[in-house]
Amino acid sequence: MSTFYASHSLMWDMPPVLTEIAKAYGIEGHKVLGIQRLGVSRTSQHWDLPDDQNQAKQALREGNVDAFVMSPIGMPDPGIDNFVKLGLEQNPSTKFYIQVSWPGMGLLDNNDMESMMGRGMMGGSRRSGGSSEATPSEAPVNQAAAPGRAGGRSDRGGGFGGGMFGGGQDYNKIPEEIAKINVKNNKSAEEQASKLNEEAGKTVVYLIPTAQAHNALRVMIYNKEMPGMTDQGEVFRDFIGHPTDPVIALNAYLHFAVMYGVSPIGLPIPGILKNSSRPEYREEKFNRALQELAWKTVINYPQSGVKAQAEEEQTD
Repeated sequence: MSTFYASHSLMWDMPPVLTEIAKAYGIEGHKVLGIQRLGVSRTSQHWDLPDDQNQAKQALREGNVDAFVMSPIGMPDPGIDNFVKLGLEQNPSTKFYIQVSWPGMGLLDNNDMESMMGRGMMGGSRRSGGSSEATPSEAPVNQAAAPGRAGGRSDRGGGFGGGMFGGGQDYNKIPEEIAKINVKNNKSAEEQASKLNEEAGKTVVYLIPTAQAHNALRVMIYNKEMPGMTDQGEVFRDFIGHPTDPVIALNAYLHFAVMYGVSPIGLPIPGILKNSSRPEYREEKFNRALQELAWKTVINYPQSGVKAQAEEEQTD
């Protein structure tokens, strides 16, 4: 599957992990054609790039993209409509995947991003290109942070709580509070995907329920059901909301399950966990828990396009 990404930084670290696990599953032909990267971006910002800088448009016009993956900061987003129209004109077989991202910067919902920050702060594109390497200006801050507190990456993750720019607040929430996170944006994503599929007369747009799995992971941590994670701050690298290694791995399993329609359960520990400084993250039971969470989320989310399998899930 030839894949192109038009994304913000909550997805930049995921594609190499997806490539690794697809190979481990035995899938041949999984190829990343390019990654167009704009920090804190709406998909419209990718669409509006000048043609000579717009690798996403160029890739679609060549007609060889099997999977075009987007990660809008909030929805609805007219840029998604534009990319779907262009892609289908060049290749009616292209499929479009939308990562529904978790909110960052202390927000409860990505649909509140523009009203919170103002359009000027939303529009600053940092870089576009086919590389997945982050420039220093894009790289997450690297200040030590106690678990569950605002700050940068540490061995225990960090957290962005305490408002737009953090404030050292404990980021742990009870399940009833977690259930309210990103509700508006999730609904907007589902409505836009349904509209595009109706207009196409077939299913061409699929949602990757990353925000939903992110919430579920936090509930598992609250309920002490996630081996190796004890604080919800461990899901955030910094106040912006960049993902820690477990969230990157979880997101890769979600993308894998949606794009290929198969369970990731039983796949070997990916390098991002195997090489972690946290010994808990290197355990097989930790990797298995992330795989099971991803598969459970995907098969119970109709907009993923993946239905529960009739056969039993893998046991090894």
